[in-house]
Amino acid sequence: MRGVFLILITVLSLAWAVNTPLGVPYDEDSSFDVSILRIDEGEHLGREIPNVEVILENGQTKKLWEIIGEEPAIIVFAYYTCDASCPVLAGNISKALEVIKDRDFTFITLSFDEKDTLETMKAFKEKLKYIPDNWVFGLLSKQDIKRITEATGFRFFYSVKDKAFVHPNVLIFISPDKRIVRYIYGVKPDPKAVRIALAEANTGELKINEVVDLVYLACFSYNAKKGSYMLNPVMILGGVGFILLGSTLLLSVFYGKLYGRKEV
Repeated sequence: MRGVFLILITVLSLAWAVNTPLGVPYDEDSSFDVSILRIDEGEHLGREIPNVEVILENGQTKKLWEIIGEEPAIIVFAYYTCDASCPVLAGNISKALEVIKDRDFTFITLSFDEKDTLETMKAFKEKLKYIPDNWVFGLLSKQDIKRITEATGFRFFYSVKDKAFVHPNVLIFISPDKRIVRYIYGVKPDPKAVRIALAEANTGELKINEVVDLVYLACFSYNAKKGSYMLNPVMILGGVGFILLGSTLLLSVFYGKLYGRKEV
């Protein structure tokens, strides 16, 4: 029975976000409401995240806003004893971060499990092949777990009987002014989508290597239903029209000069 439940958890987590009330994270009731599968983005986009205290690997605490600093940030909630989707997502994040080394941002993994410890966090990290300097891992108090998960719309369900969480797998993009800008779902984040969302989140001064990402942002639009970026047909058609118009003008000039020479 436990194996079947864990398979269900993995499938649901890989597909979409899962939400439940946060009043009691540890609930004796193992019932699961599949109707609450997504974060209410309309309610949470643009909301300021709370400046909670994060317990770092060295045991010291640091304010979340200080960790984020003046650059965009990505927050991912996980629990460090997970044997299903959390390590899969972390592994794929590791691969994605290796591709986008040229971007200035902070990646933050926070545990939503009040029972996680520095030891479980360390064990979780040891499974990863690549951890860049801008990747921060942390723990939260029970009170701060409630504050930040409510602020971001992240909900989770725990079954004491089956000893496992059901929860969203989602990257939450934060602007330098500490507001929620975008959600990207799934356990295999596309580096291109991450670049676009980071460009969208960066309200500060852009660097030269971010201009390309802004071009991507112009050609792609966010699809809230799918939780990802899609090609913007208006921009594509406009671009094609611009190319055709430019080609027509060039041909007109070329043939005008050609026939002008023949007449002479």
